[in-house]
Amino acid sequence: MQLFFKLTALILTMGLAACQTTEPARQPIAGSSAVPSEETIAPSRTAAPDVLFYLGTDQPIQGLTRVVLSRGDVIWLAPQPVLTRGDLQGVAPVRNDEGKSYLSFLLNEAGARKLADVTSRNTGALLSLVVGQTLHTVSIIGEPMTEGILRIPVANEAQAVGLVNAILGQGTNGTPR
Repeated sequence: MQLFFKLTALILTMGLAACQTTEPARQPIAGSSAVPSEETIAPSRTAAPDVLFYLGTDQPIQGLTRVVLSRGDVIWLAPQPVLTRGDLQGVAPVRNDEGKSYLSFLLNEAGARKLADVTSRNTGALLSLVVGQTLHTVSIIGEPMTEGILRIPVANEAQAVGLVNAILGQGTNGTPR
């Protein structure tokens, strides 16, 4: 597992930047042994959209924002993000040994501290990824994440690659927008 984190950290040495609409998926965030895919993404110089992570719940709580997902499910999100683009150092699509696809975010030192604190105090809560104005994923925090790497499950490898390209300001075929 430690080797995975070190390999991922080496691969995720790129900047961040844009995104596309996908169906939000509510899946556990697992401490998987995901391995990087063969694709690496170079940073773009295009304008970067916001990349925000919000805590949430599936129960109504006063002060949280009600969000209706495309399938009709309702969640409630905190008004302030717990992580932002400024906490991120890199992103890459990864796949674990079972073939499940993830977005793997490498956090900078401050972001890693925030991630460890947030996931330690909120196991079982929802964590939502918003890029620009679009909610892309809703996941369940399954365990504390103390290595500075946040893996968000996605539907498949194509979705992972598409989201990474979009976050980096590239089109879905890898060309700059």
